[in-house]
Amino acid sequence: MYLFLSGVMESLIHLRHRLSNAHKKEAKKESSDITLVLPYPIADIEYYEKYYDSIIIPECLHGSHPKSAITLKNRWMIEQSNLVIVYVERNIGGAYNAMKYAEKLNKKNCQPL
Repeated sequence: MYLFLSGVMESLIHLRHRLSNAHKKEAKKESSDITLVLPYPIADIEYYEKYYDSIIIPECLHGSHPKSAITLKNRWMIEQSNLVIVYVERNIGGAYNAMKYAEKLNKKNCQPL
């Protein structure tokens, strides 16, 4: 079973279809699940339910301040993962901090795209 955790809503919707199609060709006996991890409830969740196998808000984020919730969500996803793929455009911000946290935890293949 492959579980893909995504913290990005829009840009990974198309990637979700590519991953699941490629994965089906490679390992027909295995199953995969692409889960959208949200930092807090959102108004238009029904839109995203069409594109993801599941949507979760980690229990540890309940009651967290919205400004810190995204950082906490990123850390939670990294802690749950064996492999981390990041997209970093600059040496500041949330994606950069998530990449550095993954490196600190010695996560496999933590290479910026």
